[in-house]
Amino acid sequence: MSLSLSRQEINELILFRQHLHQHPKISGEEAWTRNEIRAWLKSRTSFKMKTVGKNGLLLKGKSSDSSKKILVRVDIDALPITEKNDHILYRSEEVGAAHLCGHDGHATIGCGLALLMNKESENTPADIIFQPAEETGQGAQWVLNDPEFNIDDYSYSISIHNLPGYDKNTVVLRKEFFTAAVDSLIFRFTGSTSHAAEPQFGRNPAEAIARLILESQQIMKDYKERGFSVITPIFSRIGKKAYGTSPGYGETHFTLRAGKNKLLDKISDSLKQSADALAKEYELDLSTDSTESFRAVKNNEHVVNLTEKAAQEKELKVVYRDELFSWGEDFGRFTEKIPGAMFGLGSGKDHPVLHSENYDFPDELIATGSELFYSVIKKLADV
Repeated sequence: MSLSLSRQEINELILFRQHLHQHPKISGEEAWTRNEIRAWLKSRTSFKMKTVGKNGLLLKGKSSDSSKKILVRVDIDALPITEKNDHILYRSEEVGAAHLCGHDGHATIGCGLALLMNKESENTPADIIFQPAEETGQGAQWVLNDPEFNIDDYSYSISIHNLPGYDKNTVVLRKEFFTAAVDSLIFRFTGSTSHAAEPQFGRNPAEAIARLILESQQIMKDYKERGFSVITPIFSRIGKKAYGTSPGYGETHFTLRAGKNKLLDKISDSLKQSADALAKEYELDLSTDSTESFRAVKNNEHVVNLTEKAAQEKELKVVYRDELFSWGEDFGRFTEKIPGAMFGLGSGKDHPVLHSENYDFPDELIATGSELFYSVIKKLADV
């Protein structure tokens, strides 16, 4: 059965997307966004909804068959960047926050899917999670840790991301890994201060940090043959602008990326071992933290194949990408637990890139994304 959105429903969805765009909430602060989505859906559908993962919203579908249920993940958070789209009437009203990755559009696609599911009130074998904090890599774990959410309920999971650089409404697929695994590591070295004229009487972490940065690049080269991997030095700080003092504290930050979760874990372990060895060599105390960690999105071949069939039946252009996307995606936390796939939807060949100050989600993608989601759900449920 193929369902589509009416012109009136599409117009309402577009207005709602622009409403979300005008009032962006960054990761961890999406309570307003969650409440707006809940109110909009409550006035138009009969589904039960509950808060999960702090600021997330879980919409529970209705189905006579509970043995096969699909989890649809859409993200809802904005970025801490100031928008520069002066030409649009619904420009962000929040200083230093804007929907510059399209999560306002993804959330609205989830709302469009709910409208379609509501047309088949007794046969909708899917739940929709409106996930917070995707940009920081925290939200999926918040959802998974919530006792109100049970990952074992689901047989499959699917998600979507808009993709500048591809023709509008082109469906972008990839088997195996769709996005990279990412982790950011912070190393804090603590020694002791001394007079700058007598650095030998202190323990300055400068040389240890310099060597760790150099060793990070050698580690990256050592792992290159095992697949895609990148170690990027991000930030370093040693001491203060006190020119008579040899500092006793310093820190250095890295972002690690790899094409597979296991490869990222090995690279991370190698860098941590180097930092530990340098700390011991220079008699420094070391503390290590991880932040903004993403697991690679592993696409299940069966789900990808059915997505391709659904797209072809809707006469959408389908392209397969040779290389994985090097950015992180929090949906990877879900595909680690259950078979799933993320697919891309082209937002325009010359469309501003994701996270740029003049990006804006193309409203033409809303109906396509909603209806494609629905078609994929039906195919997964029928197999």
